[in-house]
Amino acid sequence: MFGRSTTDTEITEASYGPKNKRKGNDFHIGSLNVRSISDQSKAEAFDLLAVNSGCKVIALQETKRKEGDWIMASGAELICKRREAREGGLAFWIHKDWLECLVETKRESDRIITATFDFHGSHLHVINVYTPTSAAKETQSEKFYKDLKKVYTRLSKWDSSIIICGDFNAVVGCSSDDLPYVGGHGTGQRSENGDRLVNFAFSSRVSILNTIYPKRPSRKWTWISPNGKTKNEIDFILTNRREIAVDCEVYCDYLNCSDHRLFRARFRSTAKKEKSRKFAKTKRDGGERSWDPVRFKNTITEMLTENPPTCYQPKLFVYL
Repeated sequence: MFGRSTTDTEITEASYGPKNKRKGNDFHIGSLNVRSISDQSKAEAFDLLAVNSGCKVIALQETKRKEGDWIMASGAELICKRREAREGGLAFWIHKDWLECLVETKRESDRIITATFDFHGSHLHVINVYTPTSAAKETQSEKFYKDLKKVYTRLSKWDSSIIICGDFNAVVGCSSDDLPYVGGHGTGQRSENGDRLVNFAFSSRVSILNTIYPKRPSRKWTWISPNGKTKNEIDFILTNRREIAVDCEVYCDYLNCSDHRLFRARFRSTAKKEKSRKFAKTKRDGGERSWDPVRFKNTITEMLTENPPTCYQPKLFVYL
């Protein structure tokens, strides 16, 4: 089909080695319509793809897997949420390094689930969505965006970073009239679902990252038709914090069981800065500073008095 298949590679413990580690404070969030990982062999193939992609969190659609949590060979956790219909199913794949930061995952509806992470008091919400297709009734699409707006409004009250990703079954295209939330690097001719997505982006003030960064055509499309003749960009990543977004593109490896490709966005982590500010603001009871220079001087003086050094120099006290 396209690219290099993960299932063509033997899955061994060495596959999860140091070569897959990423340096720096940047992190990737991804999304993929897997078209079923109901059996364990498909789940393991996806796990290898996920680790090699460098993503910390991947939103999955159409898992067709029963509800439950599974620890994968890489140490990551696969969290599948309950689904009403026989088809569909949403899940999160979470890298082992981020499991201790996970606060909760929640099923909002049959087409929307969320995951919340806490980094030193700074919250990140990832919303995983699966939009009705263009063949669905208009009322279904309207209900979906109404539910999504409700979830987004609730989470955005806390001044948190929010990332929305998934299979939107929409073609956005590009237009100079759509700035600033839609960039000039979308592909295709806008569909009716594309209009709904753009309207949501404007009303919620979230940026559609796929349209912002220029990429080769081969790094843009996320879905291919069964006959291989049609390729479209119908999966998207949106965020309310465009200032921390760095890049967005398709990851070239793919799963044999899916006609979609994994796509990911790279973000610049602010957790270190948040942590530094947190410790800088730490106070003692009563409003005193955590470091008391007078107390420090008295402690050093007492120590030198009890155990005087062999080369004692009184001038040192001038600087205390």
